[in-house]
Amino acid sequence: MPLQQVEKARNTRHTGRSDSTNSVRSRGHTKELALLPDDSLMCPPSFLTGLKPEQSIKDGTRLELKVQVKGDPDPQVTWLKDGKPISSNEIMEVKYKNGVASVNINEVFPEDGGKYTCKATNTKGSVETSSKVTIIPMEKKAVNGATNGTTGPIAPRIFKHIQSSLVKDGEPVTLSCTIGGADRFDVVWLHNEKEIKPSKD
Repeated sequence: MPLQQVEKARNTRHTGRSDSTNSVRSRGHTKELALLPDDSLMCPPSFLTGLKPEQSIKDGTRLELKVQVKGDPDPQVTWLKDGKPISSNEIMEVKYKNGVASVNINEVFPEDGGKYTCKATNTKGSVETSSKVTIIPMEKKAVNGATNGTTGPIAPRIFKHIQSSLVKDGEPVTLSCTIGGADRFDVVWLHNEKEIKPSKD
């Protein structure tokens, strides 16, 4: 092969190698940029529907407190009664789902009256709404519809329930409750469905 043709062939191979190097893909060139959350879209919580400032319900009826809240990020909701946090138990049901927070008591007693507050909080702020709940006492019903003012016997009611306690084995414990609504009544304490009788212990 003539010398000029050999040099030309070498240059051709070199040029091809250079073009191939320039066309190599790079993952860094195709990597998508991760978008950070837009802080400007976040907002503090607010109530779409809040609590009535005051409400009165009859003793023995059902109480339902409900609010609708929004915010970004999703707010954390807490309920308070007279300034103390409350949660679901055997007496009341506290729920928060899909922006709706509620407190339900199937049968209210006089001690259920007080100031209920719902507080919603997220990283942008907090807001609260309150309602003062008043329990209206039960009316005494006349016997056989009599209107002479005489009334029949009234069934006793528990105004303050027994509070759960956690004590160590061997330690003394005192359980108490408040009962009223009747002139006379008998009280029986049970443990595991068995009557507790007085003892010298």
